[in-house]
Amino acid sequence: MNRAFKIVLLSALAVVVAIFALGWWAFQSCNEIEVHAARVDWLPATASDISSCWIKTNAFDVAHVYEFHIGKGDFESLARERKWPVKPIVAPQEIIRYLDFLPAGHPAAKEPGRVTSRAGLYYRYSQNNGGGTTVVYDEASSTAYVDWSAR
Repeated sequence: MNRAFKIVLLSALAVVVAIFALGWWAFQSCNEIEVHAARVDWLPATASDISSCWIKTNAFDVAHVYEFHIGKGDFESLARERKWPVKPIVAPQEIIRYLDFLPAGHPAAKEPGRVTSRAGLYYRYSQNNGGGTTVVYDEASSTAYVDWSAR
C-alpha cells in the first residue's frame, strides 16, 4: 500500500468512529432515579416523599416525571412560582407517574404507572413538538404529580 492510500483509509476510519461515538452519545438513554427521598433542592422544604425520574431519550429530548407530598396551600404557592396556572379538577385527570419509566425489575415498579385524580387542581400545557407540562394535585392524598417534557 502506498502512503497516500493509508492516510485516506485511516482518515475514513476516524470519521466512521467519530460518527459512531456521536450517535451513541446522542441516542443513549440515561435515567436518574430518586425514590421516596425526604428532600431535594429543587422543591420547597415543605415537599416530602419525593420520587423522580429524569429521562434522557437522546441528546435533545429530556423529560422529568416526579411526584411528592405537599399541603394544598404550599402546592398553590409552588404553582404560582413555577407559573402553572392551576384550575380545579372538574373531570377526572389522568397523569403518568415516574414508575412508567423505571428500568425493568426495579423494586418500585410494582405500583401503577398512572394515576387518576377526581378532586384537586391541575394544569396542562402542550407544545407543538409533543412536549409540555402536566401537573395534577390530588387532594385526597395531598400528592402532586408532574410530567414535563422538552421534546
